[in-house]
Amino acid sequence: MVDDPPDPAPATSAAPTEPAGPRSLVGLSETADAPAPAAIAGHPFAIDDDRRYREVTVVGAGGLGTVLLARDQRLDRDVALKRIAARDGDPEAGARFLREARITARLDHPGIVPIHDAGRTADGRLFYTMRLIRGRELLGPDHAAAAPEARLGGLGAYIAACHAVGYAHRHGIVHRDLKPANIMIGEFGEAQVVDWGLAEALDEPIAADAPAVGTLPYLAPEAAAGGRGTIAADVWALGAIGYELVTGSRRRPGERLEVLAALADGALPAATWPAEAPAELRAILERALAIDPAARYPDAEALALDLEAFRDGRRVAAYRYSPWQLARRFVIAWRWPLALVGAALVTGGAALAVTAHRTERQRVRAVAAERATRAELS
Repeated sequence: MVDDPPDPAPATSAAPTEPAGPRSLVGLSETADAPAPAAIAGHPFAIDDDRRYREVTVVGAGGLGTVLLARDQRLDRDVALKRIAARDGDPEAGARFLREARITARLDHPGIVPIHDAGRTADGRLFYTMRLIRGRELLGPDHAAAAPEARLGGLGAYIAACHAVGYAHRHGIVHRDLKPANIMIGEFGEAQVVDWGLAEALDEPIAADAPAVGTLPYLAPEAAAGGRGTIAADVWALGAIGYELVTGSRRRPGERLEVLAALADGALPAATWPAEAPAELRAILERALAIDPAARYPDAEALALDLEAFRDGRRVAAYRYSPWQLARRFVIAWRWPLALVGAALVTGGAALAVTAHRTERQRVRAVAAERATRAELS
């Protein structure tokens, strides 16, 4: 809850006399002939805080609040405005909403949607505003039917999203609801991780019996039973998104009871991969989707780095290479230096051959001359 600012302390002495003329106040120049407040009453910056945003249309809704397209009447731009569903009568909801806004505001990263402002609407409800992303979800409605090569076209955006989540992990924050719908691709091709409403700061206390949260197809096996969110669960969710990116289908369809039953048996059905799935990419995603949280990547940044290694043709940490594959990768990676060395060896060999040939010719001539000399003497 935000407290009102304290009343200013009463003046204890008269203010010193200031010289006439212009003076500077918070970066603005104030002169003797400045307009009176009434003269700027119609200026956009004079709009009251509780009337700054004009709601246009609903974009989405959830348990805690509603996201709207709104118009910032001071700056004349569109923003996304998230407004709490409850009013002041629900202090717990208000505290959760405030925590959500503050956690999101802590994440200053180009891959995470930024917070612009926060306050109360004219009817007293809490809100905060964010950058409005005009774009599409990472996996569109036609993704499943696309050709394998076309599906992999989203790999760059997926890697960028992993980097953004990795940034949050480094700052002790887990998302807890990662899914394709929460990775948006902006009009400039930038990936933005959105909807941090269920995010959790790992240094904050949480009830041991907290219910499971998230979206089932992207919910880590151990997270289905509830409890604190973890970095490992975020990595599993990113692995499930990557699996859907590559295969066009979800890693684990089914109901929550089926997941809990599988956990009781100690296993989940094995993932099925199409034949055209690159072996190294498959190894990366299988590590992210490991049943044992300790066997996964330590955080989303490590996952992103291995994905980049695959994309750039470098050695992937999650993949076990055969000696032949390692030799082949060595040749590919060092092909230009090896070509130069080979060319040098060929050139050097040719030079040695020419020298040896010349030496042999000279030897033959010397032997012939010696024989001729001996013949003359005899």
